[in-house]
Amino acid sequence: MDGTAKGGSLLKANPKNGDVDEVKVLKRTGQVLFDEFSANAFFQWKFQSGAVAQVRCQLSFIRAVTHGISIKIDSGSVNPAHC
Repeated sequence: MDGTAKGGSLLKANPKNGDVDEVKVLKRTGQVLFDEFSANAFFQWKFQSGAVAQVRCQLSFIRAVTHGISIKIDSGSVNPAHC
């Protein structure tokens, strides 16, 4: 992978407990491992009960010169206090 791999997912949260019950990949990154990694990570997220029903997240996996990978997640207008 050169440069940046971008993708997007839709998370659906359980209104009763705030758990992420469903992750739908809306745009694949082109790297199966990144798609799987991000979906598994999203299932670990927790929101305040009733705070959100669904959240769209845009992902950017950036290959650094030091051979590391930086991950940027933009969840739009979600208030961090709801997480």
